[in-house]
Amino acid sequence: MGFLGSYQHTLDPKGRVFIPKKILAQVAPNEPRQFTITRGFERCLTLFTQSAWDVHVSLIQKQAQGEKQVRDFKRILFSLAVTQPIDSSGRILIPENLRQQAGLRREVMFVGMEDTVEVWDAETWKSYSTEVSSDFEKQGEKVFQWKP
Repeated sequence: MGFLGSYQHTLDPKGRVFIPKKILAQVAPNEPRQFTITRGFERCLTLFTQSAWDVHVSLIQKQAQGEKQVRDFKRILFSLAVTQPIDSSGRILIPENLRQQAGLRREVMFVGMEDTVEVWDAETWKSYSTEVSSDFEKQGEKVFQWKP
């Protein structure tokens, strides 16, 4: 089914945050208790399970390595990526450099994105979701266009 929903949580002073229980419940039982975290789009972070990370890496590897834009993207994505375990309390550490990349302050939002989870600064998410929601119907028309 994938990751669904949005949940607000608080970063502790060390940069740890509880993974929402509903997110944890959506992780397949055969997955390691960890997420690979890296820079996402629109100033958020993306959390990948091991299987989702493997799929995304496979897609990236199929891109033309001779193209500078592909190399630039790979350098940023992989240089910032880190695999972090989920501790026994259900928390994950988000490293300082990634918190800075996404502008994370104390309150963060976990946003289910089917095969990944995004982590946003709560205020940034509120502004972003308000802005893009105004075009929801137009976005839906684009997403659901059937193309043979």
